[in-house]
Amino acid sequence: MKKLLSICMMCWLTGQLLANPVAGMLERIDKGASKKFSIEIKSIGNEDYFELDQKGNRVVVRANNYVSALRE
Repeated sequence: MKKLLSICMMCWLTGQLLANPVAGMLERIDKGASKKFSIEIKSIGNEDYFELDQKGNRVVVRANNYVSALRE
C-alpha cells in the first residue's frame, strides 16, 4: 500500500511541476525565481501577446499561451 501511495504521489508531483512550463524554466535559471513571478494565461482574440506588470514584489507575466509568455 505504501508503494502505491508513493507512486501516486510522485506522479501527481511530476504533473504539478510540468503543469506550468514557465515556472519550470524560471527554476532552471535560478532556484526560487518562480516565486518572484506570477504567470497569467488568458486567451483573448487570435493574436499572440504578452505583457509585463508588477504587483507588489512580484513580476506579473500575462500572455495568451505559454509560448508567448516565454518570449523576450
